Amino acid sequence: MRALRNALAAVLLLPGLGCAWVSLDDRGAEVSVVSNAEVADCERVGNTRASVLHEVWFVPRRQAAVDRELAILARNAGAELEGNTVTPLPARSPGERDFAVYRCDD
Repeated sequence: MRALRNALAAVLLLPGLGCAWVSLDDRGAEVSVVSNAEVADCERVGNTRASVLHEVWFVPRRQAAVDRELAILARNAGAELEGNTVTPLPARSPGERDFAVYRCDD
């Protein structure tokens, strides 16, 4: 009976452990994510690296959720670097990506 109770607890808790609660802050909300082609006339102000969990207990998370969270973290960091635009660079490893930060005229 105890084993069943432990298994049930694990099943109920596992989904919650996989949630990486990443939130977009107010300044990050002003930063756009665009393609490299859209920053030709912008000033590059730096790079940032974002990382999130890509799997929980050896279970892969959905790539769309990982990508969304990486972009949110990059937008927040872009604002800290006084940028208003970020572009994703090639993925480094699962759950980790670098972004170039730019300041673009409106």
